[in-house]
Amino acid sequence: MAAARLALTTVSIAAPVVGAVVATGQEGPRKIGFASAAGSLAALIAAVWLTPAASAVLAVDALAAAPALAFAALVAASFLIAPSADLSGANCRDLLLCLAGALTLYCAHNPFLLIAGFAVSALPLLIPHAARGRRSPLKASIALGLATLLLAAGSILLMTATSGTAAMFALAAVLLASLIRSGVFPFHSWLFSACERPLPFVAVLSGQAGAFVIARLALPHFPQTALSTLPYITNLTIAGSLFTALVALGEVDPKRTLALLRASQNGFIVSGLTSGGLEGITGALVQWVVAAVALPGLILVLRCLEARYSDLSRQEFDGLAARTPRLAAFFLVFSLALVGLPGTLGFCSAELLFHGVLEAHPIFGLALPVAAAISAIVLLRLFSRIFWGRNRTHVPPMPDALLRERLALTAMTLFLIALGLLPHSLITSRVAPAEKLAALTQPLRHQ
Repeated sequence: MAAARLALTTVSIAAPVVGAVVATGQEGPRKIGFASAAGSLAALIAAVWLTPAASAVLAVDALAAAPALAFAALVAASFLIAPSADLSGANCRDLLLCLAGALTLYCAHNPFLLIAGFAVSALPLLIPHAARGRRSPLKASIALGLATLLLAAGSILLMTATSGTAAMFALAAVLLASLIRSGVFPFHSWLFSACERPLPFVAVLSGQAGAFVIARLALPHFPQTALSTLPYITNLTIAGSLFTALVALGEVDPKRTLALLRASQNGFIVSGLTSGGLEGITGALVQWVVAAVALPGLILVLRCLEARYSDLSRQEFDGLAARTPRLAAFFLVFSLALVGLPGTLGFCSAELLFHGVLEAHPIFGLALPVAAAISAIVLLRLFSRIFWGRNRTHVPPMPDALLRERLALTAMTLFLIALGLLPHSLITSRVAPAEKLAALTQPLRHQ
């Protein structure tokens, strides 16, 4: 049984690597990419079903199961939804390498494998930017490279630390790497250059590598040192969520708007993970899954519209709902799920997250529901500007969602609604890892 688990986990990581090699240089690699991602997802489902042993070096445990499955499914869906112009051989390679790196990160129970997964999952925004020599994406390359170096330094220091001071420096390096990779305030500016390449941006950010490092490495390995640090991290990410949501209010460009909302959502997740309470951590783990589906869904719908009608940054109502009603409906559902509309999975995660953070931080925690309300205003305003209004004469005829796009977007929509109506199974699966993380910070709730 142990050999079968290891073999399936290895296949889930190796399949996208093989697909990346085959897709490189191909002119129309959509089928290759989708087959590789679907094969990886199937192997991962089988590995999760076999319930891996806790002592395995490479296995999907309870903490990683839901986000790993959601991410693998998202990458497979991206190959169906993304416009053909975006699916060059290089972009398919980037998506598949990011999938392989993220699954290595999720499955790793060894610091060196974790660092390798952290680095490989960032390659789509590292190598292409450096190779092209463009000035604007250098900020993303520098930020992700610095995060990788800090994680490596912190992990090495962790293995060699013999004093409390060394452990404090190791924790600081790991937490800083996690916050930079998450793109939370004040490390959010690199997201603006990264969002110019939508598919790699979706892949790198949806993996939530920064949040996972906090849950896998920072909390379990630095429990005592973290007790004095986590309240400050929580307050910083709460304030950052509010700040980036406020900045999004004044943003005109749709991609930059979604990048800012991504930073705000990442702040939600990190603040919940570091809140110290069972409800807050459980809410963060569920919101992790919501954000991994809803925000990429918004970006992919936006990219489909850009491929049909390039001028989405106009400061006027375009009335695209008259031409693309299905894409408008998908965009609205993803927006409402992200901000916690009742009847969606986002409502369940927001309820747990807000209650847990407010219990631990009754003053600062008030900023989270305010940030969520501002995010709702931003998304509804963006929706109205793109889809509402009179049918403009400058808008050319365009097709609505294609069959392959409808299939993938419908599956994502049903996932958010079905689990919003019947959330028990997902929340129950998140409670066990949340209890383990909450037990590490138990003294926080008695201070």
